[in-house]
Amino acid sequence: MRSHVTTGRRAIKLSIVLGLALGVALSPCCRISEVIVRASTPTLAYELAGKIDIPENANTIFLPIENLQAAAATCHRIRDNSVRRAGLRSITIDIEERRPVAAVAADGQYTTVDEQGVCLIRTDTPMELLAIKGLAEQGFALGATLPAAQFELMTACLEGAGEARIGDAAVFDLSNPHLVTVRTHDGVEGKLGELENIRGRTVVFGRLLEGLREKGQHVAYIDVRVGHRPVCREKTAGSS
Repeated sequence: MRSHVTTGRRAIKLSIVLGLALGVALSPCCRISEVIVRASTPTLAYELAGKIDIPENANTIFLPIENLQAAAATCHRIRDNSVRRAGLRSITIDIEERRPVAAVAADGQYTTVDEQGVCLIRTDTPMELLAIKGLAEQGFALGATLPAAQFELMTACLEGAGEARIGDAAVFDLSNPHLVTVRTHDGVEGKLGELENIRGRTVVFGRLLEGLREKGQHVAYIDVRVGHRPVCREKTAGSS
């Protein structure tokens, strides 16, 4: 009998503690009065802050995660976010921004794209990013994801340029699917040929260019359309 009484008392104590904790959690002293948004740029922080709609009775004990995630989902430049308590009445949201890896040219402008193919912003210049011309006739909507075919081509260009070590600011021109070209930041042109195997031909171009430069040659272009018979032309006197 004593054990039952003891258990009952423990249950009463536990319920009292839980009741007090719940009362504190739902009291005004824990209601969210301040939201701190931290991002790599003030523009993105303000963009998210303007879309956050927190319920009036939201508190720092039971964080309104769904509301915050819904707001973040409307900002296409946000890759991920995390929420944490910063005090009894404040919370902090840390934003991970999508990073552009390429700039796709269309309609006289460039659209920056991240590694997942999400279109981020419009710009008049490729901003030292790898640029791709001829990937699409029209620009893509901001927040949209590149179609599979275009995403595959962009990835091939990125991987090829990375393996070839020709620099982030290289420019690929896919306008003619039978004569794809790439130009390094210092003006050396690579004639790659068909759209197929852009990555492999870019790597061949980059390795040949590196070898020729080590020999002191000033290269104008390298034609790797025929894999076993690459053609190289040096810059003539006075050419840039």
